[in-house]
Amino acid sequence: PFKSRRKDWTHSDDYSVTQRFARDAREQGTQLILYESVRDPEHGGCAAVLSPEAFTPGQAPKTETWFLTVTPKGVVWQRESGEYFEFAWS
Repeated sequence: PFKSRRKDWTHSDDYSVTQRFARDAREQGTQLILYESVRDPEHGGCAAVLSPEAFTPGQAPKTETWFLTVTPKGVVWQRESGEYFEFAWS
């Protein structure tokens, strides 16, 4: 049912429809939303976790330290291990 509104779900700078959808989904008890990445050129998959119950019970929590650097050219997310992801402003 969502394919007919794909333009709403994949709009590059208007998040009002997707934010309303997530708010309604959370109110209905939805724990997880899987969706298409807007910014990934290959349109990879993403997940929005709306509730901690979405995680498998009994799993030991894994924590990581990330650093966010914002510059005039873009942003860099870097793990404490040194791995990083860089995104340029468009």
